Amino acid sequence: MTQSRKSIYGATLLEGMLYLSIAALIIIMSIKYYRTATASKQSNDAMSIVQAIVSMADSMAMSTGSYSTGGLTTAAVDTMLPNNGTVPWGSGTVTLTASSNSYTVTLPGMPADVCTLFNAKLKGDTVHYSTSTACPSSGTVAFAYTYTNTGGF
Repeated sequence: MTQSRKSIYGATLLEGMLYLSIAALIIIMSIKYYRTATASKQSNDAMSIVQAIVSMADSMAMSTGSYSTGGLTTAAVDTMLPNNGTVPWGSGTVTLTASSNSYTVTLPGMPADVCTLFNAKLKGDTVHYSTSTACPSSGTVAFAYTYTNTGGF
């Protein structure tokens, strides 16, 4: 059996296009996965900040029975947080406003994909957390939530 020279020398144009399309598909999928994984990590990091603030705020307010007179301020909290209160996505620092039995925390410049994940996590505890921040479909938002102590200090 003899073969022509064309079939011996390698891949055809159609095969080459198939290889390139598969490679492009793999690259596109890996970029999407990277973005999703990054958003998930940043959301988890933001939730860690929230938990740290709750712990600090309750311990600061324990002696006075009030967040506002217990010394709960942005400056006091930021110095105790990782990276001096810088948000995980790096566009600002956490700010806090305290009242007697609640406080409001603002996380500036939160990316839209992180906002969706983070908001879903906070909505898991509607007894303590409330927010009126609407997550955008793209861009960033200053995400604010209010924590209310319902059980005493």
